[in-house]
Amino acid sequence: MPNHQGSYVPRSYVPRSAIGPFALCSISSANRNTSLPIPNVTSSKLNHTRYRMRQSQSQGNGLYSTIDIKKGKLILKESPFLLLNLDKDGYNPPKSQYHRAFHALSPKYQAIFWGLHQRRDNGETSQTMNVINTNSIPLPDEGDGVVRSVGLFEMLLRVNHCCTPHAGWYWYEEDTEMRLYAYTDIPPNTQITVSYLSNNDLIKPSVSRRKKIFDDFGFDCQCESCSLPSDSILASDERLKECVRIRSKVLRTSITAYAREKDQALQELKRSIIFLRKEKKFNALGRIYEKMYEVYAIHGDIEKSKRWARIAFHQFKKTIGRKKAMESFLVDQMDDPRRYPLWGELAKKKKSVKRKYVEYQYQDIGHEEDDEDEDDYEDHSRLKWSKSREWDEQSWDGSD
Repeated sequence: MPNHQGSYVPRSYVPRSAIGPFALCSISSANRNTSLPIPNVTSSKLNHTRYRMRQSQSQGNGLYSTIDIKKGKLILKESPFLLLNLDKDGYNPPKSQYHRAFHALSPKYQAIFWGLHQRRDNGETSQTMNVINTNSIPLPDEGDGVVRSVGLFEMLLRVNHCCTPHAGWYWYEEDTEMRLYAYTDIPPNTQITVSYLSNNDLIKPSVSRRKKIFDDFGFDCQCESCSLPSDSILASDERLKECVRIRSKVLRTSITAYAREKDQALQELKRSIIFLRKEKKFNALGRIYEKMYEVYAIHGDIEKSKRWARIAFHQFKKTIGRKKAMESFLVDQMDDPRRYPLWGELAKKKKSVKRKYVEYQYQDIGHEEDDEDEDDYEDHSRLKWSKSREWDEQSWDGSD
């Protein structure tokens, strides 16, 4: 089964070679049911020392760890045996090109192709198209994140879905390979799972996730997260709703506007970190850690900026690999956050507000009847005397 999930990568100041806002590997149901041109066929690169395929109790074939896999470790890297390019508009050519793509495969990969899962409830009459539509994994362009190709993989398609996955994969376009990284420590003989959902859908409440899984993949999710008692699911849903709210606010608001109320911003981000960790949405943490860095940087706090830049970088390294994490703007700013383009911007404005406060206070003492000055004084006074309620970070460094 395909996985439409991805990991957050740094949002701002990332080289063109890195994927933009998020490594969001998703296409709509409509696009998944249309199709594809003649492929480029590549060989698989598999490392069987860390995993093996075996029958699971309820999900058919699955991938299981054979050794103790530590968090952040590369589990496997694999090139697609069938790489299919979409046209420039993201649409697919006539059905005949599906069949030409299939017949270009060697007998070995044709046998693997027919061994893949097929949906029986989508009304597709062509088995070839059904296999591709059911199993193709979208591959985002590293320049802009737009999906322009999809791939079929020998081993990665055996990884089953879970809403609290042990692992996630990331497309290395220049190497033409998908890499699967461990999000958690995985003991031996444990089924390795990923999420088939996009980042947007993965942090939604249980009902929304299960509906998306059923609509797109034709099965009812009974994973650990979706099988909790009803009261636990309700509590989980509330936490996730708050994460969605905070994430939406972070995405739609400029850093200058978001960080203006520093205490509120930090409290929100800390709450999101706690909830995401509790809900095991580890691939969503890097973006929040990065935002913590930006809030401290724009307020000119050098020590805390350094600390959160390092935390964010190491989180990205665990979820997308060191090679891609090294393309982040955080690499240049971990040791010297003053390289951040908006370094200390709000700290400068705070000093300016203090000066204005003194001026308005003087005017008020001598001119209490001046309503206009009094209004300005009240506004600046509120900014000047806002209480600092920074949460205690000494007992927790934000690391996993």
